[in-house]
Amino acid sequence: MILTPFLKSIPDSQRFQEQNLAGIVFKVAQLALILFSQPSNWRFGWTLPGSSEIGEKQRPVVSSTQAAQGERPKEALVVCPSLSEVVERNGSGNLRQVVEAVAVEIYV
Repeated sequence: MILTPFLKSIPDSQRFQEQNLAGIVFKVAQLALILFSQPSNWRFGWTLPGSSEIGEKQRPVVSSTQAAQGERPKEALVVCPSLSEVVERNGSGNLRQVVEAVAVEIYV
């Protein structure tokens, strides 16, 4: 199979890994079909959900309790961008969000 070079050589988990990779490839193929089968413009957004500006940097957040306990501040990081279709009607372009961005918290 095409995915064999990407599998670890542990026999017990190889079938599970192969099924996961095949599922990912299938999802990507579906996304490609959506993106390229329609005469539309698409925009990927790397801003955090709820952010207003492109490239807006999140400030590290730490409460006084966390600081007293020696905890490090956390910051959000977008790991999967949002996907929006640019819909043009009457000369104005609007965005129709298809997929929302996914963010995780990391320690800074």
